Parts: sequence; C-alpha cells; structure tokens
Amino acid sequence: MPSKKNDQIAEQLFEMVDIIADAKLKALQYDKTYKANIVNIDKADLGRYICQMENLRFEAIGGEGEYKVGDTVYVMVPQDNWDNQKHIIGRYVSSKSNAVYISPFEEFFYPSERPFYRKSANNAADWGLIANQN
Repeated sequence: MPSKKNDQIAEQLFEMVDIIADAKLKALQYDKTYKANIVNIDKADLGRYICQMENLRFEAIGGEGEYKVGDTVYVMVPQDNWDNQKHIIGRYVSSKSNAVYISPFEEFFYPSERPFYRKSANNAADWGLIANQN
C-alpha cells in the first residue's frame, strides 16, 4: 500500500524531471518560421529582399523577382539564430484571400482515376497517358 511519504517523493522526482527537461528544451536550437512583410525589393533580381516583422528589418533570400512590396511571406531562421542567413520559404495566404490553394496531392494521379488510355487491345505498345483532359 503506497504511503503519503512515497507519494511526496514521487511528486518531487517528477518536478525535478520537468525542470531538467524544460532546461534541455530551452537549450535546443531548431529552425523557426516567422511571418514578415516584404518592404524593399531593390535587390530582387539577386533574390534578396528586405523584410519587416514588427519593428525588426532584415534581409532574406528567396526567388529572384518572385515577391513584391507588401507581400506577406514566411521566413525561416536557421536554428532560430538571427545571425544566420534567413530564407523566404513561401507566401502567406490567408483564408480570406482570392489565391487558389492547390493541394500537393493534386500533383499526382492514381491509376484508379483512369489516366491511361489504350489505342489497341492487341498491342501493349499503344498504351499512353491522358494529358490535358478537358
């Protein structure tokens, strides 16, 4: 039968484990992604953009000429270290935007969707792929 003293010891042990785990997690370095706005595209032909996040301005690299002033983008900061080169990883699209979302799964086809056709029942070399099926 568990005693009150054993329960207290177990509780203290769990608290110590939580403290150690929290300290270790805070020391981890991992990439972090932030939302920022493009504020300057003077070097866009080189794939370099000036971004702003609240009062912080910084340079991030992205596609050459891909973004314009006012675009909201996701910026990845390697190891959450602001001394590292920042990377624009894509545009932010709100749920109220007119932008069309294309699921990555729409990039693929499945044989059950009948993407293949066959010109001749007698010749296996006549198999082909249906393209632009509108």
